[in-house]
Amino acid sequence: MNRKKSYLVLFLIAPALLSMPAMANLDNDLKPVPERVKVGFDSITGTDAKNFVEFLAAPETEGRDTPSPGLKISRNYIRSLYKLWGVMPAGDYERGQRKYEQNFPITLAEPKETWIEIRKAGTRNRYYEKVDFFFRYQFENPPRLIEAPVVFVGYGIHAPDLKYDDFAGIDVRGKIILMLEGLPGESRKESPFSKPEVQERFIGHAPHLWFADTKDIEKRGPLAILVVSSGAVSEPKSLYKNPAGRSPRRGHEVILPGIEPMRGKIPAFLVPEHMANSILSANNVDYKELKSSIDTSLAPKSFDINSEIKLAINTDSDLTPSETANVVGIVEGSDPELKNEYILISAHLDHEGYNEDGYILPGADDNASGSAGVIELAQAFALNPVKPKRSILFVHWAGEERYCVGSRYFAENPTAPKEQIVLCINMDMIGRRTAEEDIRFISMAYGVPQEEMPQTTEEKNSILLLEACEEDPALRQIINRVNKDHVGLFTMIFPGSERMGSDMMPFYDRGYQTMNMWTSLHRDYHMPTDTADKIHGDMIQQVCRFVYLVAFEVADRAERLESRR
Repeated sequence: MNRKKSYLVLFLIAPALLSMPAMANLDNDLKPVPERVKVGFDSITGTDAKNFVEFLAAPETEGRDTPSPGLKISRNYIRSLYKLWGVMPAGDYERGQRKYEQNFPITLAEPKETWIEIRKAGTRNRYYEKVDFFFRYQFENPPRLIEAPVVFVGYGIHAPDLKYDDFAGIDVRGKIILMLEGLPGESRKESPFSKPEVQERFIGHAPHLWFADTKDIEKRGPLAILVVSSGAVSEPKSLYKNPAGRSPRRGHEVILPGIEPMRGKIPAFLVPEHMANSILSANNVDYKELKSSIDTSLAPKSFDINSEIKLAINTDSDLTPSETANVVGIVEGSDPELKNEYILISAHLDHEGYNEDGYILPGADDNASGSAGVIELAQAFALNPVKPKRSILFVHWAGEERYCVGSRYFAENPTAPKEQIVLCINMDMIGRRTAEEDIRFISMAYGVPQEEMPQTTEEKNSILLLEACEEDPALRQIINRVNKDHVGLFTMIFPGSERMGSDMMPFYDRGYQTMNMWTSLHRDYHMPTDTADKIHGDMIQQVCRFVYLVAFEVADRAERLESRR
């Protein structure tokens, strides 16, 4: 999973803005699976899954960065297994034949030095990335230097129907925006932004910069966006390291040429309170007092920062053309006509490579576990004598940790007709049981009362968090029936949204039916300690058997799921 996850939990999951989930608390009285799916079902084992994880997360793959020799080794490993089992290639064509790889161009951006300089009355205070602030780097043509005045725009919200508009009477064109994260007074009952339906509407706004969709703001013509993080430690020199408790990843950034960035085109930064106060001091304003005033009055307080302050922002980078690849396999369906429709099962193969201290980040759970799951499912569908009516695509994404470049490329350039892809299922971090602290995080972030969370040890150890689109109620019915009858996971099902995490975001944004799932967010996330010995093979087994039965039933129905497009 990538950097959009905030302060250990909000990078990963939607904040307390979603409606209550459907939860299923199951007993252990499970039924045998039908004979027609039994061979594939029984072939999915935790022992095999953990063996796959051990290879993908081995020191020799060096954290599977995008691009890297370790990622290529992992692709070759999966390709060999698919050839062995008869999973056919479904990637690019080469000389009239399909390959397992879907190659695509990328640009490697090596930032020379990224800094923000506050210029005031002849003084210059400079702040640096990876020391003082975060930098969302995903635009295709990075500006070398921006110099402009600053404008404060509150929460950056335009909602005249709610009688709230931070942009009323303010011209942001050619300026640098300073704004708050979150929603005005969202924790106060009297605020319209506390209502679930309103929070759902603004779910793509800015509770955190990595999720925030800044495209609407960018239409107003600003040059850059600074989002003030009230949740980060505001002491100098600590913002970058503190949120995830780790040293930053070293090396390049990855740009996907010619394809719309996930959430915006202009430089965007997450800055701490002390930087905001340094800027606001020109107007004799304190950040906390200003935020409190807006939250209490529920009235915008936007203004131009005194002209004596200007910002200079340097994002100069060395750009190098390169390429990488997704792995795409297929088990063809049995129906002469419906085999031209597809269920997509995916996970990201990459991780973070090395951190700046030189340690390998093996990414056993994130996301060798999901990749092992896709391998298990490809084997299961290939071995099962009975094939479903529709075909099953198995995709391993490159570059999820680099702003989902692989899934974004595929969503725009699928190797099967996009209108024929019925359902996209993604697995990201499915190799660890849900820990006690995860229960608290889920309660906080999804807005589920603590007393309604699972309480027994057995339930906590078998929880599955699932975000699913439900335009067709048949999907939820299949999920619930399969789980209740044959798997026995404790499931928490949340509606799909534009905040759907990981590689499902590009598909959700383009109107595909999607499911995204995970089981735990732990303290080894993006750390050198995310190693294969901590993987619970039985957890992967349960999740993959669940996915196998859901995918098989969706693929074998006479009617396809309703499309979101």
